[in-house]
Amino acid sequence: MEHYKGSAVIEGAQWSSARVLNLGVHYMGAREDALAAEACEELERRGLERGTRVRIIDINTMGADQKRWEIVGEARC
Repeated sequence: MEHYKGSAVIEGAQWSSARVLNLGVHYMGAREDALAAEACEELERRGLERGTRVRIIDINTMGADQKRWEIVGEARC
């Protein structure tokens, strides 16, 4: 997947609703709010509507049960 300015690499992506995009990364212990904000900026450049939320999820928790997902970063676009 695509590299961003930081060291995190997005390993998976899944919409959980029309307004919530979840991006899976290998979590290394630091908050990933900056990565979520960068993803918002890129999505906005590509025409995404305002009001969308990007959540960064520890890929190791990103299974079928969304209640178990560990959110390690977040931004509102």
